[in-house]
Formats: sequence, C-alpha cells, structure tokens
Amino acid sequence: MDTDKKGNGLILAFITIVAILWLICSGHLGGSSSGTTTERVNTNIATSSDEQLLTTIACTEAPGESAEVQQAIMSVILNRANNPNFPDSVSDVINQAGQFGTVVDGQFYQQGNAISYDELTELELFTAHQAFEAAKNTDNTNGALFYYKKTHCDETENQRRLALEGSTEIENYIFMTQYPY
Repeated sequence: MDTDKKGNGLILAFITIVAILWLICSGHLGGSSSGTTTERVNTNIATSSDEQLLTTIACTEAPGESAEVQQAIMSVILNRANNPNFPDSVSDVINQAGQFGTVVDGQFYQQGNAISYDELTELELFTAHQAFEAAKNTDNTNGALFYYKKTHCDETENQRRLALEGSTEIENYIFMTQYPY
C-alpha cells in the first residue's frame, strides 16, 4: 500500500514539475516567450469536442513538440475561426479542404494510429491540455493564420517568411498573419 502511495506521489510531482516548467517557458510565470502573446477575445471554443479536435490536430501536426508550439497551432485554428475569410467553427477550419497535412493524408482521422486522440499518452494529453488552456485565453502567435515547420523550407525561404509583417518564430515553426505567396 505504501509503495502505491509513493508511486502516485512521484507521478503527481512529475506532472506538477512539467506544468511549472511549461508555465515558465510559455511566459506565464516570469519566463520569456519567443512569440507575441495577446489576450484572446471572441473565441469560438464552446464544447469539449472542440478541445478534442484542437488536441488531436496539434498532436498530429506537431507530434512531440512543446506545449508552446501546440498552443500556437491551436491559436492559428482559433484565429481562423474568428476571421471572416475562414470557416467560423473549429471543426470547419480543421476540415477545410487542403489546409492541414494530417487531415489531407488521413492521419488525423486514422483509428489505431499512435497519434489518435484515444491513444495519446498521459503526458501528451497533459501537454496538449495545458496548450489548450493557454490557447483559449491567449494567442502566442501575434494573430497568425498560417504556419510552417522550418525544416520544410530552405533557409532563404524561412528568412523571407520571417520578414513578412506579423511573423513570429516559435521553436522550429514560423507563424504568419499573411499567406506567404
């Protein structure tokens, strides 16, 4: 019995440490964030299914990435849902034709995939939930509507995208307020 309590205590301590580190790294506890953070207004999050959709898209589009990157990807989707040039719901933004690679290739909907929502590890769900909680209240992308992973482009193209007005770099991603072409 004592061993079970110690094990549960260690798990709780680990989760607490991860949460504190995330808060520090995301700038919520005095750390510095690489992106510009603004308070979110008029968000379209209304249901737990929106959280599940945002968690799944963030984990499939950026598997293994930090909560800050996942928050930024969720922010792009929320920014689109609040922009008149895009569909007006989280589901419709995610399912808009040709917008997200993991939706296009079917990975987003694939059951039994290690990245599907039902099979995310506790740590992945915890990280994504922290990202969701942050994204529903703040936008760490400076209003971005588009993003790219820097490894998908050469250095010249990455610099061109970063030079666009409103661009923000978060880890290995570039978030932009305007379409780069």
